[in-house]
Amino acid sequence: MTYLVGIFIYLLVLTGISIYKSRQVKTQEDFAVAGRSLSPWIMVCTMLAVWIGTGSIVGNAGKAYQVGMAAFFLPVGTFIGMILLSFIATRVRSIEALSVPEIIGRRFGAAARMLAVIALIIAYMVIVSYQFNAGGMVLEVITGKKDKVALNVNDTLTKNQVRKGYFRYEPPENWTGTARIRQSATVT
Repeated sequence: MTYLVGIFIYLLVLTGISIYKSRQVKTQEDFAVAGRSLSPWIMVCTMLAVWIGTGSIVGNAGKAYQVGMAAFFLPVGTFIGMILLSFIATRVRSIEALSVPEIIGRRFGAAARMLAVIALIIAYMVIVSYQFNAGGMVLEVITGKKDKVALNVNDTLTKNQVRKGYFRYEPPENWTGTARIRQSATVT
């Protein structure tokens, strides 16, 4: 419950700061690109905050649990992209555009701009969906309200799942046997 209260306090503080800062926004450029007044350090921190969110943290942790050390290569693409972006950032900043599709449209025409808009809409729909899923998982862990998981044959269970009973067995409808759950060497 303490974590939940902390999250709500954090959200209230963010809301207060945004209401206060919204009074300083006068033009579309102020809103979209902060009036082009951010230092490179603040822009890098903003990119990190946007790209590395709950979905990345929870998703990468889950993938690392599934596949092991190989999952440490997942963030490599993000860092390569950030390095490449840092090389072109000053040139892009001098274009005086407000969005990536606008930059693409100026360089390659209206059709390319429309394709960029469609690609961004699809990308943001995917990003928002996994952010909501990850946020739900975090709230589920914080509140302790997790649904029981149905077991399949040869499923691996954690000690916490066994100790707290976060599982149930659902036999097929035509099954008439008995079920035994035993702890073995596969329990981690």
